[in-house]
Amino acid sequence: MRIAWAGTARFSELVLARVMTSGHEVVVCMTTPDRPRGRHGSPQPSVLKTAAQELGLPVVQPADLRAPGAIVDLLAFEPDVLVACAYGRIVPADVFVSLPALVVHPSLVPHWRGAAPVVRALMAGETRLGVATLEMTAGVDEGPVADERVVEVPPDADAGRAYELLAEASADSLLATLAGMADGTVVFKPQVGVADYAE
Repeated sequence: MRIAWAGTARFSELVLARVMTSGHEVVVCMTTPDRPRGRHGSPQPSVLKTAAQELGLPVVQPADLRAPGAIVDLLAFEPDVLVACAYGRIVPADVFVSLPALVVHPSLVPHWRGAAPVVRALMAGETRLGVATLEMTAGVDEGPVADERVVEVPPDADAGRAYELLAEASADSLLATLAGMADGTVVFKPQVGVADYAE
């Protein structure tokens, strides 16, 4: 499948690396605009942008996804699916009604929806974490789930190590979902359980 990849953080880079070896074609990477960082506040690219450029992938950095032309720029690459993985921004509905869209999320939703699921899980003393691939909807991490996997992390794992373990499982989950989409066997099931939010 032709994939438009949306991501920003290291976790997104780790999952993308696996996808690049899977036989699917990543046709464009969408990430956040360069932001001032460091002592002198010079604009710096996201981790995902740096990785995408090293892989020779086109990069788009819309300042506002709701602005006229933002969707046109993305659709110009003719993707079959949009995959958002640690993108850090809410994708407007008119993007994911234009093409199928998935979210790769490092928790067993509806537990720890939101921006910092791994850190919040570790702060709560949890070692049974997980990942899910879900359909993108207007609600943050609220879409129906195509695939989920439990990941046990060592009690002494920090967030960096946990993200590495979760990235492997996330890539497996995403690739299984893409295969199901390609052959028409994927089933999206509503989330079950009490939702909580990882601020």
